[in-house]
Amino acid sequence: MKILVSDHGLCIEAAITLARAGHKVGYSISSTDKHSHHDIVQMGSGFEKEGVEKVDFYTALSYADYVVCMDTYSGGEVDWLRAKGHKVWGAGQAAERLELDRWYAYSKMHDAGLPSADAEHVVGVPTLIEKLQKPGYKKRWIKCSGTRELETFFHEDWLATQETYIAPLLYEYGTDPKLEFMIVTPIDPAQEVGSDSLVINGIRPAIQPYGYEDKDTSYIGRFNSKVLPDCLAKINKVIDKELTNAISFVSTEARVTPDKKGYPIDLTIRAAHPPLAAMLECIVNISDIITRGSKGYIENILPNANYAAVLCGSSGWAEEHRMEIRFPERYRRYVKLAKAWKNGDIYYTIPSKNFPVQVVGLGETPRAAANDCMKHAKEVKGKELSFDWSSFDRMIDETIPEGKKHGIEF
Repeated sequence: MKILVSDHGLCIEAAITLARAGHKVGYSISSTDKHSHHDIVQMGSGFEKEGVEKVDFYTALSYADYVVCMDTYSGGEVDWLRAKGHKVWGAGQAAERLELDRWYAYSKMHDAGLPSADAEHVVGVPTLIEKLQKPGYKKRWIKCSGTRELETFFHEDWLATQETYIAPLLYEYGTDPKLEFMIVTPIDPAQEVGSDSLVINGIRPAIQPYGYEDKDTSYIGRFNSKVLPDCLAKINKVIDKELTNAISFVSTEARVTPDKKGYPIDLTIRAAHPPLAAMLECIVNISDIITRGSKGYIENILPNANYAAVLCGSSGWAEEHRMEIRFPERYRRYVKLAKAWKNGDIYYTIPSKNFPVQVVGLGETPRAAANDCMKHAKEVKGKELSFDWSSFDRMIDETIPEGKKHGIEF
């Protein structure tokens, strides 16, 4: 089959996975994210030996059997393609709103009777700043709707927020009087867990992966269970009613309190990172799921391991410079790059604040998957590239046992 992947740079590895399954894959980059023109030209190029050709979207569209849009801000494109009769993997604008319009999603889940954190809807940057200066607004999460530049930060008190977040806020948004925010009271004590699955027109597969993430550091997902923890199943039952026209990866997160109540937090109506890296290696039939899903058919997930673990590499150098990534070729499929390009046999990442590389491991237990992941990650090199090796110990020795007390079997 001929597949056109339309991306913003984060899902090049999904395109390569589709090519490994025998498909002819074209890869197109749009300029939704903040890149210079040369970055757009360079990202996704050089992967021809891995089966992925950089293409012009509209030229390639004429011969594509399927179009795959895995990232947010593709809703209008997805809706337009479906209206033209194309077979598309993508969420669409109505479904994307659940991620991008946070007050809308909060209201939907609150009105459906799900446990809800105390939250306030605020319109306008000046209004937000005025409220955050008041003593009664200490220790709150601040969430912005519609954008990613400064999407979430924790407001400890006005002095700390003023020094750390107000300048970036004004730089990114100016004094926009229409920008929408949520001021959210933290749910503590609680254990955070996420459902990392997919939806085909409101229907989910029998096996629904779920897992724990140490934010931007590591992830361990369970891929062998037909029963979701109740706290996540209740959230999915509510949001799936809003996803009857969506064909997409979907992640839902919850803060689960000691009384086993799951308070929904941010929704991800796209391929989430790092769970996508785990899915690409742990789900044997991921290519069939995407192609058949694009036609509206749901395939059951076939895992090749009980658990998948991911380590996210970080590099201060990579935030401002192109960085070469080196690793043994035998580990190629376990190394997942973002915003990448290839020159001959050498891999590079484009400057970005996103983690430039993720490394995957598989195993029959969380510890076995973590050990496999660390074995691979120790062979991945880049300038100032580092991994938090202790994050798996924290997750396995502390997070998972604590989650079990909260009713989360893992």
